[in-house]
Amino acid sequence: MKIAISCESTLDLAKIFIDKFDIKIVPFTLLLGEETKLDGEISTDEIIDYVNKTKKLPKTSAVNQFQYEEHFENILKDYDGIIHFTLSSELSSANKNALEASKKFKNVYVIDSR
Repeated sequence: MKIAISCESTLDLAKIFIDKFDIKIVPFTLLLGEETKLDGEISTDEIIDYVNKTKKLPKTSAVNQFQYEEHFENILKDYDGIIHFTLSSELSSANKNALEASKKFKNVYVIDSR
């Protein structure tokens, strides 16, 4: 049985380990004023430039249920199951959204990093 490890882009793990262990990442959304980007599509320098220019901090949006469903569906094309780690349920709705999405699939297990 081939199991995938998955988590949100909030994971604090070096890219070398993400690549080495083939961890599947689903990105949070970053809101920079009117502009929307996915975490990982924008560099730290771009975020710092935005803050310096606007004097406003960016906002984040948790992965929604539909995004999780797409993420899990894509992974299950190549894997038999998924263990997905979420940002703490005390900090974000990501856990709740992942749990709801996981109900549509067999062998998707959501773990609250809390």
